[in-house]
Amino acid sequence: MNKLLSLTLTVLLSVTAFSQSIDGSTGATPLSEDAGSKIIIIPYIGDVSGVPEPAYSLMLDKMKQILLRNGLVDYTDRSRYVMTVHSNVLSKEWTETVPAKYAMTVEFDFYIGDAAAGLLYSNYNVTRKAVGDDERAAYMQAVKAIKTSDPGFTAMLDECKQKILNHLATRDEEIDINSIDYNINWW
Repeated sequence: MNKLLSLTLTVLLSVTAFSQSIDGSTGATPLSEDAGSKIIIIPYIGDVSGVPEPAYSLMLDKMKQILLRNGLVDYTDRSRYVMTVHSNVLSKEWTETVPAKYAMTVEFDFYIGDAAAGLLYSNYNVTRKAVGDDERAAYMQAVKAIKTSDPGFTAMLDECKQKILNHLATRDEEIDINSIDYNINWW
């Protein structure tokens, strides 16, 4: 678990971002009552995520759908808040059917954090079983089996929003996306 947490924090720290605007205007804005509805989180899959290349875009789309359902995604590359995933294949075996199929159980750990500060705000774990003609096909089926409407994702994002707002309020930070000067294209 410590290794996984260290790995996740490394991914979050490897992203260079500094701040995010609550209202997207040119000036900094203090936190308002509807600030939680204007937090932007971008999906990010790092090299050490365990997600194989063929499933990369499918997983990224799933993450975008999860964030979009909760009003937390914007098609921009400017945010200090990221959602990332790490996957572990828990079991894999050939079935004894004719024709033989490949069965696997995959655990997906989703994390949301502040890439600039290296803070982890919330996480959610999903385990899916899948069957395919080969390992790649079975993994793709496991990703497809992730339900973006899962209430656990909503709970994770609600917890994340509250922790972000609490963190910003206690640090008395102003959030200004326009002060960011970098070019990162994560998707």
